Amino acid sequence: MAHLRKRRPLSLSGHTISQDQGNWLQEAIWEPEPRSPVSPMTPSSLRGMRTTGGFGAPPMLSKAPKLRDLASTGPRNTRLEPLLAKTRSLPQLRQVPRNLRVEWSPTPSSFQALTGEVDILAHMKSIPLMENRGMMIGQLQLLLDFIKSHSKYWRHDPILEGWHDSQTGDQLTYKTINLYNLNDSVIKPMTMHAKCSYVEAIAFSADGQMPSWFVSHWWGQPFLEAVTGIQQHAILRHPDSCGVTSAYWICAFAHNQHIQPTAYTDDHKTFPFYKALCVCQGVLMMTDSIGPGVVFERVWCNFEWSVATESLNHLLFDVAASDDLGMPHVLTEGLTAKEKVLDDRLSQISPWHESGRTSQVKREERFPVWAMTAAFNVKVVDSKASHETDRVQILKAITGKSASELLDLSNPVYDEIDRRLRARFAIIALRSALQQRMNISDDGSLPICKAIREDVSQKSLAVNLSSCWRMTDADVEVLATCFPRSGNLKRVTFKFCGCYQLTSASTFLEELSSLKGLTEICLDFEYCTSLCRGEEFLSFSKRLATIETLKKVDLNFIGCQELEYIDDLAEVLKAAPRITDLRVMSPDCIDLGEQSKSEPKIKAKMKPKPKKQVFKSITAQLWANESSGRAK
Repeated sequence: MAHLRKRRPLSLSGHTISQDQGNWLQEAIWEPEPRSPVSPMTPSSLRGMRTTGGFGAPPMLSKAPKLRDLASTGPRNTRLEPLLAKTRSLPQLRQVPRNLRVEWSPTPSSFQALTGEVDILAHMKSIPLMENRGMMIGQLQLLLDFIKSHSKYWRHDPILEGWHDSQTGDQLTYKTINLYNLNDSVIKPMTMHAKCSYVEAIAFSADGQMPSWFVSHWWGQPFLEAVTGIQQHAILRHPDSCGVTSAYWICAFAHNQHIQPTAYTDDHKTFPFYKALCVCQGVLMMTDSIGPGVVFERVWCNFEWSVATESLNHLLFDVAASDDLGMPHVLTEGLTAKEKVLDDRLSQISPWHESGRTSQVKREERFPVWAMTAAFNVKVVDSKASHETDRVQILKAITGKSASELLDLSNPVYDEIDRRLRARFAIIALRSALQQRMNISDDGSLPICKAIREDVSQKSLAVNLSSCWRMTDADVEVLATCFPRSGNLKRVTFKFCGCYQLTSASTFLEELSSLKGLTEICLDFEYCTSLCRGEEFLSFSKRLATIETLKKVDLNFIGCQELEYIDDLAEVLKAAPRITDLRVMSPDCIDLGEQSKSEPKIKAKMKPKPKKQVFKSITAQLWANESSGRAK
């Protein structure tokens, strides 16, 4: 027929295939799109035809050719298998049937690229304490390079030839391989003969693997995404080491995968992760892009965060995530080393220089805060684990119960942990959410204020929103709903330095002054140049003077030249009988609360005069008389 075109045989570079084999292979793999009969061409029809490749160009298909299922039964599978084994130019399927898989069979020499071309038994360094087995950034990058060396480029995601998921049979790729796959394909085969952890197998020094950060993450997160996030964090937190020698504790590499974990106990201080947290300076939480936020549904991660929040609350808490383009971003609790230098030096030279806090806000406003959505729905009792027995034992350990006791999911401890975790996540994500103009109200996509308010057990609330220049009066009005009303809150600190769009904070000040039981209030409005309603702050000071428990007030209005009644505000607070520690900085950088009352100091008692020595022995009296006579 005229509309049928003879198909060209499949071209396989580097291999000789007969015409019949080529025609049959093309029929077996490619399914061409059905075409409608072509009407005879006439000169009139050629006039209106628009061609892109000329009259000699072949017709183009509107859709890409489809792949047929290679797993179908029949005699063609036996003919197709040797052809696929010889061919390197054919695309591979996402799922490969077991009878067609070419599995990677590693030998002890297959991993010498990770040990400096030395046998693992000769290279291994024993590190007895698991908490001292940290992974350096350079070692993580070396493992990534090793994975990439086994990949074959196809489109945008290189496939790993011979590497398949042990559970689903999926073809593994460079961008999707995770720690579950690495444990089966690299960690266990590599350390099989040495019976050691991965860190011990690759360590060049037993004392050089001490970790400084604890990585809390989900094993199902793509390994490439996790490593890029850790690398970005190392550049921010450890710029002097160029992000190479700083070490991170990762359980998959620190634990000996050939030894069964010890039985769970009711004391979480015996867990390996607790001991690792004790030697680290902070926690790096890795949010994945799969859910996003599957990490918030894992019971191990929730257990680690609860310990870092309750027992070890001195630890820093940073969050890393990747955006839609795969670029890593980090939220830091506090300033980084470089930002501290900017805050200490440049901001003292002149106020118009970029401060360290401004640099932090600019960095964090690009953070994909939508990845934190699941953080505000954390529920420990609903979290999951790879094994149900692990989940049950961890939930028991959270409440301090032994393995033999029954699990009580109605224990109020779980609800308290949920509230504490949500509040901590909310404070960390607040700056980025405000800069991205996200809805942080109770009905918004990020209910940050609700998460902070529901943590009724907190005694101190400190929020630093300095340099959040996109924050408006409406945002401050929403922030007024974040105060818990339980009566346990004693200290409140809010910093709004450099928020030049703020003109009023009446609702915020009214809600703050209505809290009962407060002992300290610190508000910093430095260089909020648009603040102009001084009567709001004057009425605020009058309400503060009536709080019976309030003892310390610190208000900073440096640079707020449009603000009035600051002198009257200071006089009202000076007259308050219970406020003993007062500091009110005027727009001209003068402390108006210097002459505030202070607690009466207890006068030190005069030391008694030394008594005259009385000598009882005869010899001592003779010596005393001789010395007195010589003195005369």
